[in-house]
Amino acid sequence: MIIDQKTCLDINERTFLNELTTLHVLHAGLQKLYLDVKEVEAPIVNYELENRKKVTFFGFGNVERFGLPIEVEPLLTCYFHWFAVTVCNYVKLVGYLDGCAKGVI
Repeated sequence: MIIDQKTCLDINERTFLNELTTLHVLHAGLQKLYLDVKEVEAPIVNYELENRKKVTFFGFGNVERFGLPIEVEPLLTCYFHWFAVTVCNYVKLVGYLDGCAKGVI
């Protein structure tokens, strides 16, 4: 199974079933986080594009002016951290599989 098109990383599915399953789960989580944040940030992005022609993000205290509940604000920060940690785990696992495929690990 090729999991990296750029480097043609080809992995034996039976040998690395757990790792490939984890990659699938991490990918699904990243996709969910992306879609959730995109939905929450849509009013902000639309406002910025219509009024400033560029998108800038904000500190605390700004979400209410876009009609979003104040409870959303800390969640946006958490989403960012969850996404970042998940991306790091994804990349580390792909690196591990690459090392195994090359016989380094």
